[in-house]
Amino acid sequence: MVNDFHALLQAAAIPAPHVLVGQSFGGLLVRLYAHHHPGKVAGLVLVASMHEDQFDIFGPIFPPAAPSDPSAFAAMRAFWQDGWRNPDSTTEGIDFPSSIRQGKEIPSLGDVPLHIIIAGTMLNQSMMPAPVRAALQQQWQELQMRFLRLSTRATHSLELSSGHIVQRDNQGRRRCHQGSGARIQAQTLIRYEPRFTSKNAWARDTPKSWSMWLSMSSR
Repeated sequence: MVNDFHALLQAAAIPAPHVLVGQSFGGLLVRLYAHHHPGKVAGLVLVASMHEDQFDIFGPIFPPAAPSDPSAFAAMRAFWQDGWRNPDSTTEGIDFPSSIRQGKEIPSLGDVPLHIIIAGTMLNQSMMPAPVRAALQQQWQELQMRFLRLSTRATHSLELSSGHIVQRDNQGRRRCHQGSGARIQAQTLIRYEPRFTSKNAWARDTPKSWSMWLSMSSR
């Protein structure tokens, strides 16, 4: 997908460098793009981004199965605990293990301006039992904060009133982040949105898709 996106930018003759905004799985993809094409990236915004360690951390701490579990929650637990390893878990056949392995090979993005938007992904997950949401949210925020290590020019902000799909839950909100002399605007200018549709209804209040939101602008 990263190669396809690079080819798309070239075919469209969109001048570099670009500011890339990646949401969820798209956050991993824009990190890979910046790693492979550093000279073409002016900055990154990660919006509730997928982290390479998220399945290892959250899979084991899901509440134990109970007879009263809704089927959608049971499917969600199954996906996070082991189902993600199987490409058949998504309609598009996403190879998460391979994608995660590539992400872990990125030691640093140098001094590229980077802003992390941390959503209330677990705090506002209605299928999750209420008593455990705060603890899971804390784990999620700690995981998101690890992205700060990727760049010497990294900042972050919280959008805890939003669920995982920030661009849906906070429509109309516009934020500009100024850091180290580079303006990173978390607003989609050009949107490239491949859909990754889960075969399991693992999030009742989240669209059954992973979206990649990319924003490109010249420096």
